[in-house]
Amino acid sequence: MSTSSSTGKYLSPSQRQQLLEILTEPNIPDIDRKRIQIILFADEGKSQADIRKLLDCTAATASKWILIAESGKIDRWQKYRRGRPPKIDQTYLDRLRELISKSPRDFGYSFKRWSGVWLAQHLEKEFGVALTPTHINRLRKQLQPIRIIDLSPSAKA
Repeated sequence: MSTSSSTGKYLSPSQRQQLLEILTEPNIPDIDRKRIQIILFADEGKSQADIRKLLDCTAATASKWILIAESGKIDRWQKYRRGRPPKIDQTYLDRLRELISKSPRDFGYSFKRWSGVWLAQHLEKEFGVALTPTHINRLRKQLQPIRIIDLSPSAKA
């Protein structure tokens, strides 16, 4: 990869320099390093096949970041999340926390305790997001405070 600040195919000299400086940072994650390298190689005019060989990446990854290089919107390399986007947001979690802190009877149900199935059904009606009862129970466990039990001899007296 050339370190000169000459004008490339897609990036301005300042954009190129900005990316080169980021690459010198010691703690940059490998995935971010690869994204920047793809952009820089594309800017140098390297083909997708060449980039894939140089960086050992998939065609989809190379293609995605080459398109970003072509658009000149290099700030996007940081904005792309890794993995699948979340189905739920903080509002959903806040509502789940509220539900589990109250009785189902407060919401018109005849039963006394929430189950994962009922929480999933209730939240799906409110938010239109279907989660499995297992996932709801996992979230529920994360949201509920841990009860600390004092096992010292003085506590038993």
